[in-house]
Amino acid sequence: MSQDFHRRKKVQICSTSPGYPVYCPKCNSTNVLIFYDPRFTPRLQTKWDDLIDEKRILLENRWEKIKDENRWGKSEKDSEKPNWICKDCYDGGIIVEQSIDKKIAEEFQKYEKTFTENSQPLYWNEHAQKVTLKEIHDNANIGERSVVLIAVTRQQYNFDRFPEYRKYLKDVVKTDTIYYGLWPDTKNNKVEYDILYTINSTEKNEIQRHLNLHDHMNNGLAQKMALIIDKDGKWEIQNNEKL
Repeated sequence: MSQDFHRRKKVQICSTSPGYPVYCPKCNSTNVLIFYDPRFTPRLQTKWDDLIDEKRILLENRWEKIKDENRWGKSEKDSEKPNWICKDCYDGGIIVEQSIDKKIAEEFQKYEKTFTENSQPLYWNEHAQKVTLKEIHDNANIGERSVVLIAVTRQQYNFDRFPEYRKYLKDVVKTDTIYYGLWPDTKNNKVEYDILYTINSTEKNEIQRHLNLHDHMNNGLAQKMALIIDKDGKWEIQNNEKL
């Protein structure tokens, strides 16, 4: 053996377990190992650990897609991806971030098949996880006081403007607490797609102000109502007095 062989260093590969089933796109096995290349930038690992924990990942094994994800001209942040390998079929590839809109679309499509004008509204959190109104109340962390849920959208039936609404909520409304919802639009016989946020004040004038705050985002349409949610998840409506 050459001296070079003896001088080679052992390299420790950092793997992670998501804590939920991850399916191989080739053989559908859950015997999948996710790992970071030894050259992976350590400061970027936290971001990917969070995405994995939040179930916002896809296993990519298509070479053309992998080449596109790692193409020249991308920033370091965009080009580095964790790797994966299936221990059953030995297929492998990279981990890519799954768009929140794609996850929400999958959830909406699952439930709107049986959604009618008589259905109760349904809600998801910012990670596309289904939540109840009681959970929305508890997430506000305001004790036994009621929380108010208000939509920033109005008569939206697709996802085209969802990134715009999220940026508006973050930059203008100054909130990072975002929910998604399905609401029966009985007037137009459609299912309305909502992006919503909460406020802690149940003062009537403050709720009314928020109901009229976002009309410029919706072709001049103000919000029709807000939901006032109590600690048990029961809710009542405050209608917009100007409509």
